[in-house]
Amino acid sequence: MPGIQHFINHCRKGSGEYSDLSIKCFLLPGKPLPVYAAVTGPEAIAFMNKARVKQLIKRELKTENDTEYQIISLMSANYIVRHPKEIDSKIIFCPTARGGGKGGHFEIKEEFAKLSDKIYLISPLTKLSFATCECLNKINELTIDEEKIPEDLNEYHDKVKYREIKLTTPELIEKCNFVLTDRKNTDTFGDFAHDILLTLKNSYGENKIHIADYDLGAWIPNGTKNPEYYKIAMEMEIPHENLRNAYYRNKKINDHFIWAHNWMIIDEKCRQGDHM
Repeated sequence: MPGIQHFINHCRKGSGEYSDLSIKCFLLPGKPLPVYAAVTGPEAIAFMNKARVKQLIKRELKTENDTEYQIISLMSANYIVRHPKEIDSKIIFCPTARGGGKGGHFEIKEEFAKLSDKIYLISPLTKLSFATCECLNKINELTIDEEKIPEDLNEYHDKVKYREIKLTTPELIEKCNFVLTDRKNTDTFGDFAHDILLTLKNSYGENKIHIADYDLGAWIPNGTKNPEYYKIAMEMEIPHENLRNAYYRNKKINDHFIWAHNWMIIDEKCRQGDHM
């Protein structure tokens, strides 16, 4: 919703108050979800019916030809996790979501995935890992199933589990593109940056992976000369305290917990409860 206001203020064809917008668009109806400053709910889901959206787009573009446009989703996520089972011998990654109750964060992203011709999953590097959603919930000590609790989640939200948005059919896998940040080889997660990039390229194809250079030290005062550099860097890399503490407890030299490629071997034990 803040993005809409920014769009209105800065994306006009001219400078006048009554100037048209430079981009043709529709806004979703629905219920405001304050924690994400977004619109969700059954009304938003109903509006996203694929046939209806295509009809609106063609009417706006004055065309009857579906090949003259594409529907593209730019999708961020709390985390992007590894699907528990390989598909066609490929390791598949899926976004997660929680919050908003019926028609909330999870369902609306599911609908965007179904509706879109292309999906761009946009994420900082360490929001990806080799952990499954089930294991990540255990590590973060999230114990409550959102769909099984009362609609008012306020007293529960810190314990609500993430749910995997399963982009696992051939059609959905083909839609997926990834946009993530890189690390230097000498950075703590330099090896992970290399491993995840190789894994994604093997699973989705090199042309589906887009990397933005990211110099972690440039965002920390005095860079590596700062005596608190490592502490600050880790708080930036792993902002959630439960996950960061689990990392400190379980990392080994050159083996960085759920960001280590060999985590896939021990993930099954984690999911069975033998963890941390």
